[in-house]
Amino acid sequence: MKSLYSKSILSVAATLFLLSSCATEKGMQTVGQDVKVIKDKVDKELDLLKKDQEKTKSTLSTVVINQANTKDEIENLAITIENLMAKADESTFFSKKVLDEMKSINKHLDELNTLTMESGMKAIQREDSNRDEIELSFTEIRASLDEIYKVLDKLEKEKSKKEKEARKKKVVAQEPKVKPPEKKTTPVPAKILPEQLYQNAYKNFINGEYEQSLLEFQEYIKRFPKEELVDNCQYWTGESLLKLGDKKSAIEAFLKVEKNYPASPKVAEALFRAAEIMEKTGESKKAEQTLVKIRDNYPNSLEAGQALKKLAKLPK
Repeated sequence: MKSLYSKSILSVAATLFLLSSCATEKGMQTVGQDVKVIKDKVDKELDLLKKDQEKTKSTLSTVVINQANTKDEIENLAITIENLMAKADESTFFSKKVLDEMKSINKHLDELNTLTMESGMKAIQREDSNRDEIELSFTEIRASLDEIYKVLDKLEKEKSKKEKEARKKKVVAQEPKVKPPEKKTTPVPAKILPEQLYQNAYKNFINGEYEQSLLEFQEYIKRFPKEELVDNCQYWTGESLLKLGDKKSAIEAFLKVEKNYPASPKVAEALFRAAEIMEKTGESKKAEQTLVKIRDNYPNSLEAGQALKKLAKLPK
């Protein structure tokens, strides 16, 4: 820029020198004015050039700064990308680790479920086996009791028969026949707990005091109709009547267990006892109907198995 300005000054000076040698004073004045005009134009152009130069510098500075900023941004972006990639790798590692842990947990859960199912099945099998054994034991006990009852009934009949024969053969000279004293029952106390009354009645039944046990079982039913053992008392009323030889009343007492206490666990047993008496007294049809009722309505009871055996023996 300075070189261009110097060349312009030299050019103007040369022109002035030439003019000065051949021009008049007036002409010199004119030339001086022209030179001034040229100088002003040159100064303006120089000012414009300076402004353009400063603007260019400013633009270049801005570009340099922007380039620097862009470079910094690119470097920061590269660092951010590297960090993200590192985190992604870390996340992938932990995700794989978590997935492996989940697979391991699922495997353990499957093994636990398998063990639980196997244990449950074994427990069910043991329970079924135990229940079958218990049912078999109860069936055998019931069969044994039936045999015992039959033997006792037979012995009582033989005893009664022998006593009658002995009384017929025995001749007491000139002595009036004396009627054997009747067994007396003891009245039930006015104030007695239901548990105590039941224990007394059952004890008397075991001891062969059937009149007393019958009285006490019936008194229990009358006094304590809402108590827990009332259905048992109804059942043992039937047993007491049977022991006293009143088979018809015994059947009625056993059937009342189902009628009055349908939810009682003694129902199937009472019906079976009634069916046995019916069979012995010649009421075969009623006995069969009662056995069918046990089979159909109480299939899970011990008496259901016995009913099936008896039904199988009946003529078709």
